[in-house]
Amino acid sequence: MATHAKLTLPQLERHLFSAADILRGRMDASDYKEYIFGMLFLKRASDEFEEHQAAVVQELKDDGYGEEEAESLAEEPMFYTDVFFVPPEARWENLRDQVHTNVGDHLNKALLALEESNQDLEGVVQHIDFNATIGKTRLSDRALRDLVKHFNRYSLRDSDFEFPDLLGAAYEYLIGRFADSAGKRGGEFYTPRSVVRMMVQLTDPQEKESVYDPCAGSGGMLIMAKHHMAEQGRDPRNLRLAGQELNGTSWSISKMNLLLHGIPDAALENQDTLLQPMHRTESGGLERFDVVLSNPPFSQPFYGIGAEFPGRYHWGRVKEGAKKADLMFLQHMVSVLKDGGRGATVMPHGVLFRGGEEREIRTELLRDDCVEAVIGLGPNLFYGTGIPACVVVFRAPRSKPAGRERKVLFINADREFKAGKAQNHLLPEHTEKLLHAFENFTEIPGYSRVVSHKELRENGFNFNIRRYVDNAPPPEPHDVYAHLHGGVPEAEIAERAETLARLGFSADRVLVPRPEGADGNHGPYRDFAEGLTRADLAGRVANDTGVHAKRTELFKAMWGWWSDQDELIATLPETKQLMSVRRELVNGFVDALEPVGSLDRFETTGVVVRWWETVQYDLRTLAENGFGGVLDGWITTIEDRMGAEPAEHPLVPELIPEHLDQLAEAEQEASELDARVKAATAQPTESAESSEGEDADGDETDDGDGGEGADPGPNALSEADLKDLKKERAEARKKVKALREDLVPALKMARQALGTEAERRHVMDLVARKLGEELEDHTAQQRREVVAALENWWDKYQTSLAQIEERREQAELKLNGFLKELGYA
Repeated sequence: MATHAKLTLPQLERHLFSAADILRGRMDASDYKEYIFGMLFLKRASDEFEEHQAAVVQELKDDGYGEEEAESLAEEPMFYTDVFFVPPEARWENLRDQVHTNVGDHLNKALLALEESNQDLEGVVQHIDFNATIGKTRLSDRALRDLVKHFNRYSLRDSDFEFPDLLGAAYEYLIGRFADSAGKRGGEFYTPRSVVRMMVQLTDPQEKESVYDPCAGSGGMLIMAKHHMAEQGRDPRNLRLAGQELNGTSWSISKMNLLLHGIPDAALENQDTLLQPMHRTESGGLERFDVVLSNPPFSQPFYGIGAEFPGRYHWGRVKEGAKKADLMFLQHMVSVLKDGGRGATVMPHGVLFRGGEEREIRTELLRDDCVEAVIGLGPNLFYGTGIPACVVVFRAPRSKPAGRERKVLFINADREFKAGKAQNHLLPEHTEKLLHAFENFTEIPGYSRVVSHKELRENGFNFNIRRYVDNAPPPEPHDVYAHLHGGVPEAEIAERAETLARLGFSADRVLVPRPEGADGNHGPYRDFAEGLTRADLAGRVANDTGVHAKRTELFKAMWGWWSDQDELIATLPETKQLMSVRRELVNGFVDALEPVGSLDRFETTGVVVRWWETVQYDLRTLAENGFGGVLDGWITTIEDRMGAEPAEHPLVPELIPEHLDQLAEAEQEASELDARVKAATAQPTESAESSEGEDADGDETDDGDGGEGADPGPNALSEADLKDLKKERAEARKKVKALREDLVPALKMARQALGTEAERRHVMDLVARKLGEELEDHTAQQRREVVAALENWWDKYQTSLAQIEERREQAELKLNGFLKELGYA
């Protein structure tokens, strides 16, 4: 039972980023992103206006107005309180159909007219200049027309999307991709979403509170605060958002980001926060907030002469012009907190230990008991810097919760990250561990420690995290006796006992204990089992019965939990309670799997949260459009994949396995025929090879398989047989091509034949399979850790000193024999 296919998130993401292909090469990503954002905003505003205007015209006609009069009245802005009023010169129809020359001028005028017609857009889009010359490059009419044609491909109305916030999600994706492309400059407007989420969770905004970001960038902190409210079952509409951003382009990006996320009422200002904070009370004082979140630019020069509200900096000031504005930002944030307010900000590590004015500021902030926690993060998480950064959690002066007064929690999480090629990543399990330490204000050896003000004072108000929490791994143990005589020390095996037990592996499977007293007062030791090689270790672990039993227990717990909880997901089309379902699923999954002992609570949470992040947009579609809508979205995505292999999507083998079998058989047949043609084709002679370049545009059917002047090879066929074989190969290739072209139509036909129960089964199976894949990734990582430990012991201890000396003596004897035979000895 098919439903109307709507625009999917992967489809829109590819559409938006492929728009950059039109401009890529002409200028840097940091320059052309404004054109993409501007064009997107124009198209979105015009599509929404067009739909709303049609409804206004119909409503007026229903009230008795004639067609012409209704259309004329519908041009009045007063009818468009829920969407932006788009004047005629900014409407997409006009830009698409009427503008062919001086395209940049017309686009600039369209943006200006749109802004002038909507007070909420003041200053947001008019700075975008489609006629700007960057370096020596200016976009041609043709390039801009190509951009208009590209954006004309899809309608961008809410009714066209598979779930309501799809455009906002795609815009966030686009910002992230531009940050990737911009490299160091990406850090000016984008903070990785995993870090943003962690900071929001640390501060935990509540209903009826206000959230403020003095360096708003792309607006991600404010948007994530709204998302967090929904995840916690709170009303996100009951949260006031405010922010300020100095960079005009970043401010414009953030305004558009908030608007496209359906947040039109955020108070976002464009000005220098340190010099001129814009959020004021009616009496002219500084507005105060419940929560402050920010990632200010690192090591900016501070020019404080003439700064408004200089009382914000009463904890201390750095020298005028010094590139040390970091703690000045922090002071501003503390000064705008309400009594009992809290905040979190990213800071460079230098502010924790540098002397001079920065030490004085730290001292005064500590005396007012403003610093609640200092959290060290891993390297290369942020755009713009590869060095590790930290997060400072702070409170309004003297307003810490009971039990935390005059103490600072230090968390050293600089080893908690997943390494990436260009950027490292903070995973959900890393965040979960960090939040556990913070929320419980607890000490975890090598990870977190509560430090008194007295100790900080004794250390000269030095906040260097490693001074209080040293998480350096212990040195690699080396047993001298084992190096000399071989054997793996039992002490080292015992240290790895927990790692082995989590996987269900016993050292007994590969290591045999030596007889008691075999090594005198040393040991005890074990030897690798006789006949075992280093190459065998991975296979022994992978095929171990204990490992398989533990994995079976783990997945049995997962499927048992799934059978109890899948109804929560299945009823989403009726309940629409997506975030409530998320909370129940996360908590239930952890409770079900943690007792197995394979994963700790943090890792278990990481598995289920990563799974949720993978499937959340499918589940949003499910809540809006039912199981059929999810299937239609998947098929739309499969069809839209540009150059990708459609069969890679897991839905394809589920719906049309016979078609895939036929395709595989046809490809195999074509491959075999191709091999037979090549084997049977005569080998070219030297004269034929030298003339190849003269006949480069020869018969395509021959495929370069030979021709006149060739020597007959051992498998050569007669000319007639070879011609028949090539004809057979051509037919096989045509069959392959036809089956590939028919794949999507066959998929659509199979989908249309599905009933309601079959739709549900396919969606639920694929969603559950993704969870199993996340869990399998974790168990595979555990296997790799165990194999690495075994291989390390092999490399250290398998070969004793005596064996090395014996091999050396044998090599020396062999060499002397060779030398003697040659007459050199």
